[in-house]
Amino acid sequence: MQDPRGAPHPSFQSGWRCTPAPPRRQGDHVNTPTERHEHLTQRLSAANLAYHNTGESELSDHEYDTLRQELRALEAAHPTLNSGLDVVGAPADIQVMSRTHLTPMLSLGNAYALEDLQKFEAKLSNHLGSSGARQYTMELKIDGLSCNIVYRDGALLWAAPRGNGVEGDDITAQIRMLGLPERVPVQGDLEVRGEIYMPRSHLAHYNAAAREKGEREFKNARNAAVGCLRKGTPERVSLLKFAAYGVGRRPAALDTVTTQAEMLERLRALGFPTAPGTTVVSSMDEAQQAHQALSDRRAELDFDADGTVLKLNRFDLQQEAGLGSLTPHWATAYKFDMPEVSTRLRSVTFTTGRTGKITPVAELEPVDVDGSTVSRATLNNEDFITALGLHEGDTVTLRKAGSVIPEITGVITALREPGSAPVTVPFACPSCHTPLLRRQEASEGGRAQAAHHCVNAECPAQIQARLLYATEKDVLDIQGVREAAVQGLQAAGVRTFDQLYALTEQDIAAVPLGEGRVIGAKNGAKIHAAIQESRSRDLWRFIRALSIPGTGKGTAQRLAEQYASLEELRVAALQPDAVSVFAGIRDIGAFTAGQIVEHLRGEGGRLIQALNGAGVTPTASRALSVGTGLADLKVVVTGTLSLDRSAVETWLRQHGAQVSGSVTKKTTHLLAGAGGGGKAQKAEALGVPALTEAQMAALCAERGLTFLA
Repeated sequence: MQDPRGAPHPSFQSGWRCTPAPPRRQGDHVNTPTERHEHLTQRLSAANLAYHNTGESELSDHEYDTLRQELRALEAAHPTLNSGLDVVGAPADIQVMSRTHLTPMLSLGNAYALEDLQKFEAKLSNHLGSSGARQYTMELKIDGLSCNIVYRDGALLWAAPRGNGVEGDDITAQIRMLGLPERVPVQGDLEVRGEIYMPRSHLAHYNAAAREKGEREFKNARNAAVGCLRKGTPERVSLLKFAAYGVGRRPAALDTVTTQAEMLERLRALGFPTAPGTTVVSSMDEAQQAHQALSDRRAELDFDADGTVLKLNRFDLQQEAGLGSLTPHWATAYKFDMPEVSTRLRSVTFTTGRTGKITPVAELEPVDVDGSTVSRATLNNEDFITALGLHEGDTVTLRKAGSVIPEITGVITALREPGSAPVTVPFACPSCHTPLLRRQEASEGGRAQAAHHCVNAECPAQIQARLLYATEKDVLDIQGVREAAVQGLQAAGVRTFDQLYALTEQDIAAVPLGEGRVIGAKNGAKIHAAIQESRSRDLWRFIRALSIPGTGKGTAQRLAEQYASLEELRVAALQPDAVSVFAGIRDIGAFTAGQIVEHLRGEGGRLIQALNGAGVTPTASRALSVGTGLADLKVVVTGTLSLDRSAVETWLRQHGAQVSGSVTKKTTHLLAGAGGGGKAQKAEALGVPALTEAQMAALCAERGLTFLA
């Protein structure tokens, strides 16, 4: 993608882990990651306001998705950059009135190929503790605006779009205009969820009339739906339709409905339209076939659909699989393939990440791909480049994976220039020129991936990236320390973030910013105050700042729930059974646990000792352990409980128990609610005792504890 100011952006697509690039050649006017991040944030924020107020954003749907994907990739590569835009849905504060959803409206993870579905199924099996036969629904994913309609004791109470996933703007009046049921024969609280969309035929009719009047047309059906909903007039809202795709909170009156397929039937019986073509499948191969069949029907549909949604059919298994922080573990979106285009490879650039990993990116002749201009695309790693057989100057085929991510799919060898050289990974780091080490890195799924690493701990690119990672908003939040300041601090001899705490105001004021400029006394005082304020930041923020591979915000927070201090965490990593202990913490797993232990036994441990010497006092988590009465227990919680499941798990951890997501030979107890599913079966097979809530309370009472008190 080309920056409107004329310089190609520096970030990477497809979740690339990247860092500030090494010094560039004269005439190479690439923006810094911070500058690009600021530009993207401003542009997307403006688009959000227009989109959610009028639906008439200056960006097309594809342009918006591409910029948002670029922003997410940039923030993944530089976790210290935080726009505040990467939440579920859109800002909820652009309207005066809002409603809080009874249960959160999460977004979905994405799959782009059968292999992704198989990975989804493997992860699901881990959450369920079983790989037995299961059924799924495969449903069309209508491209519209997700909406939550709340009924209380049968009466329509209010309605709101997804918003930020927790709350959304009140659109009750507009929903009433759509002719949906005012009452349903269901007692209790019921959340009916679905998609508000504009049919293609309605969009064509509206735009034709707008052209005749010289008025502004809608760019696509999704923006049209938002615009009409925001306008709120009967004339505009009458152009819209609603299709239910499920429920959020459901009352006891619907307990007899035990599957997603049955729920869709019940919703239709209650008077709610649903998307056509839903099928029930029993394997990922069948899901692939159903997905392709629905894709083949797209031209016949009167609405836009950008893919399908695969959902675990049984509700009890959905409950057992649980939810992530942003997405459910039991569902994923499967995006439709997009048309391929061709363009010329200008060059391949390589940069050094904060962990030393070298990442290659294809610099392309700008080309329109499904509505947006693409000038960069991921090349993943050396094995990917080799499999393509990529040569310098090649003409490559390109598509949008899942309608968003630019992906090189092949090379047109017939157009190759004679004598062109194969693309190869450099022998030395592009930043410090240290010889690179090639490693085979096992992923969580056990698949080996090739990666080249710079092993020089003093590599300037790595140092700069680690400092940025530690200092900015979503880590230690040291305000005022931007990229130019980090470069100056680096030039002044700062190598690790613990050294920041030894700096005086005068030291900071003298830090060079280039072109003869320095930070200065005024800004130096502000930065010094921000550094000192960060001494007592939450423990999880310091854990993130350690730059542990594979450890994001969620993992850092879960570690902070288990350990009172950085030193306690360091000592835990030195124990012989450290990997299995860390793997027993919710959602960490053996692979990430191994990365944590390796890092804390090396550079991370040394950094913790330096921080101890610097006198930092991280604030311990509120969920910290309050006792060791259950320290000998290794518990798995499954099924539907009368209490909140996450609260139960937290309480058990607070009292010393290790709580895991899967049943193993080391599990001492299974706390099982209704519908324990595969975990209950596995526990029975392994001879692990299964306890009810009452039995767990009795066990705790024997040890002088009041369960969940």
